[in-house]
Amino acid sequence: MDTLRYRDTMKLGTLLVNSACLAFVSQAAANEKCGSSEPEPEALQAAAKLRDAQRAEGTPFRAALQRRDEGLLVTTYVHVVEDQQHAGFVTDKMIDDQMTVLNETYAPHNIQFTVANISHTVNDAWTAQARIREKALALRRGGYDALNLYLDTGLMTNAGSATGLCSFPVEDPVGTGINGTSWAIYDGCFVSPGTMPGGPGVPWEPADNKGKTATHEVGHWLGLFHVFDGFDCAGDGDFVDDTPATQVATVGCPVSQDSCPDQPGLDPIHNYMDYASHDCITEFTPLQEERMYRSFNTLRRGKAAKCPGPQAPTNFAYRNHPTFDPGVPKTSWQRPQPEDVAKARVHQNGKHPSRAKE
Repeated sequence: MDTLRYRDTMKLGTLLVNSACLAFVSQAAANEKCGSSEPEPEALQAAAKLRDAQRAEGTPFRAALQRRDEGLLVTTYVHVVEDQQHAGFVTDKMIDDQMTVLNETYAPHNIQFTVANISHTVNDAWTAQARIREKALALRRGGYDALNLYLDTGLMTNAGSATGLCSFPVEDPVGTGINGTSWAIYDGCFVSPGTMPGGPGVPWEPADNKGKTATHEVGHWLGLFHVFDGFDCAGDGDFVDDTPATQVATVGCPVSQDSCPDQPGLDPIHNYMDYASHDCITEFTPLQEERMYRSFNTLRRGKAAKCPGPQAPTNFAYRNHPTFDPGVPKTSWQRPQPEDVAKARVHQNGKHPSRAKE
């Protein structure tokens, strides 16, 4: 946010893990949704550079739109993490429906996500506390340009938990980090199964089960901050110039909300990067789209995560929901479908097939 603003948001249809987030407990109000912290210096530095590059190049920001016409096809690894009481809660249909929502909400921007593997883990210890590093070391797959989506019942059952959290991209994911662990290890998005299609929603908003929490969290993974970041009408905000200034996290869907009356534009309550209800959020702005492409192509594409995740066997039965003593992860993997393998190979070759319905 800065000098370029709009009265109405234009329509174009990291978590950097810290100690507060590691407990899966939000210290904010009862309606806290996203556990992604205020961006750390590495993420802020990367965002500022990308914003400045956008401004310097001007419309149509061709460097930002590298491969824009071809779109982005993001290889995605889904990890279901459940406690024994909720083993089997996340069904095949819920996963399919969640990926459909994710692809539908990003389709106007020519970004799609193709599932390469789905893992299932039952571990009471992992759901009682975040233990993000443990989960990532055991489960994370692919490079820094592969989305790892964790559907964790701990976010649904623990009192005070946020409904999702995710990492921001940084310039050097291997050489920088926290407590001696690189950001690449922590890279990924966690989403409460309660917010998935077919889930029970959240205690303060049962209707927040339309799958859009994943849309919000993946926005962070693609380099977007909260539109209210900094809670300051005059600050840098989300480092995107066409999201109107706002200093509050929206609750519900207050159509005329204007928390920065001295700045142009009403609050962008319909933006996926706000906290409005699932029925209310419907859009990214043009420059948010630019930022997602620029972030992926500049900060993620082609970078190795250097994370010793497991190699997926192809002879395990799908969805056998093993149980075991806490702390000893066992997983079952879905064999990739031929079309998914073909898409992944096309993506690795730097080409993108014409967009098709997933």
